[in-house]
Formats: sequence, structure tokens, C-alpha cells
Amino acid sequence: MWDKIVIWLADHGIKIAIIVIIGYLVILAASRIGKRLIKQAEDEDKLTESEREKRAKTLAYVINITTKAFVYTIVAFIILKEIGIDIAPLLAGAGVVGLAVGFGAQTLIRDVISGFFIIMENQYSVGDYVELNGVGGTVQKITLRTTVLRNLEGIVHIIQNGEIKQVSNFTQDYSRVLLDIPAPYNESFERVKDVINDVGKKLAADEYFSHFILEPIKVLGLQEFGSSEIRIRVMGTVKSGHQWSIAREFRRRIKERFDREGIEIPFQHIVVVRKDDNEGTDTPISR
Repeated sequence: MWDKIVIWLADHGIKIAIIVIIGYLVILAASRIGKRLIKQAEDEDKLTESEREKRAKTLAYVINITTKAFVYTIVAFIILKEIGIDIAPLLAGAGVVGLAVGFGAQTLIRDVISGFFIIMENQYSVGDYVELNGVGGTVQKITLRTTVLRNLEGIVHIIQNGEIKQVSNFTQDYSRVLLDIPAPYNESFERVKDVINDVGKKLAADEYFSHFILEPIKVLGLQEFGSSEIRIRVMGTVKSGHQWSIAREFRRRIKERFDREGIEIPFQHIVVVRKDDNEGTDTPISR
């Protein structure tokens, strides 16, 4: 009894061990390739993640997942064969089942094909802020079948790649700050323009924010005549993903500078009128 076990282990056990080791080495090699891709894509800027870095992380993840699935399948079939299980019926059965499932798995195939083109065309990468079919969020994970988004409220959205009809990428290559600044009619447009441009220049020269600003925020022109204000459009170019933080800081500085310059930010006035029945007059009581 023990002699047979020893003989079997000496013959098949060693082969199984070698197969497992080879599978592990293949997975390890794929993992190192992914890490090398990420390392080669890294640049000197440690504060922001470039498009190359995002794409490298996405490709590394897909390579690791695909390699593991392939290796696990091959190793499992080889081990079954070594322990004496005839895999021919399994392969034939898998073919029949696969054919049957294939008719009902058209959606899965469509998702996988769409996922492949999303990755190859670099439509978006992990870390990008995108809007997919009207659903917005930061890309947490991309697989061949699904894309996982997390919005600002922390809600996770899992979207099938085959269902994605429209992609809006807010952070690819670079982003823009686009704002309309209200100003009163009784102020000189040129004066307000100079103040806004000066705020944009100083923000771009800031020790911290200068790392994220590619082109200073400046006035494009008079955008609109409002009911109680003119609206001045400004625009600046920033590194991807930083448009929101830069816009908030710019608004804060505009408010402080307008206060110092005596430029009033227009707001709606409400007048409440009380009807005086005795005298038949309308008297404003609050403003």
C-alpha cells in the first residue's frame, strides 16, 4: 500500500509540484511585469498622477487578472489529468455547455469586448473622474466586464462595459477651470478685469498651487448681462483632477480681493411692503 503511494508520489506528485511551481512563477512574472510598467510610467512629480501612470496601473491590473485566470484553468486541467481523471469528457462537456451558455451569454461577450476596447483606446483609467451614461464618479477599478465608480458621496456604481454608450472624461491629460464671476453694473469692466487677472496670476505663483496650474486663470470677456449684474467669464488650465480645488481657492481669493477693493458682489434685494388700510399707502418695512 505504502509502496504504491510512494511510487505514485515519485511519479505524479513530482509532476504536479512542478506544474504548480511553474504556474506560480508565471503569475509572479506577470505581477513583476505589471510593477515594471507602473515604475517606468512614474515621473518626478509625486503630487499628481499622470495619464501614463494611470494607464500603466490599469494595464497592470488587467494583465494580473487575465494571467491568473488562464494559469489557474490550465494548471487545474493538468492536475486532474495527472491524478487519473480523464479530462476529454470534461473538455467535451465544457464545449457543449459553453455552446449552450454562449447563446445566453451574448451580454457577457459584449461586455468583455467593450472592456477590451476601453482599455486599449485609453478612454479612461483608474483614478480618472468620468461620467458614464450620466453617472459620475472616480474610476476605482476596470475589468474586462465592468467599470467601478465611486462618487463624492462614497456611493459605488458598478457599470457593465457593454452598457456604456457615452463617456465624459473630466481628467484626461489636463483639466480646465471655467467660471463666471458676477460684478456690479456701476463698476468699470476694465477695473474688475484687472483685479480678476491679478488674482489669477498670484494664485499661479503660489508656492503650493503653482504645482497644479498649467495656465493662470484669466478673463476671457464679458459673458452675460444679468438682471442685477454682469457676468465675467474666466478660464485657466490645470493638471487633471485639480480643477475643483483650484476653482474653490480662486473663488475664495476673489471674495477677499473684491472686499478689499470695495467691489460689491451683486445679490438680490427683497422689499417687503405693508399695506396701510387707514392711510391707503404702501410702506416699505424691511429690505
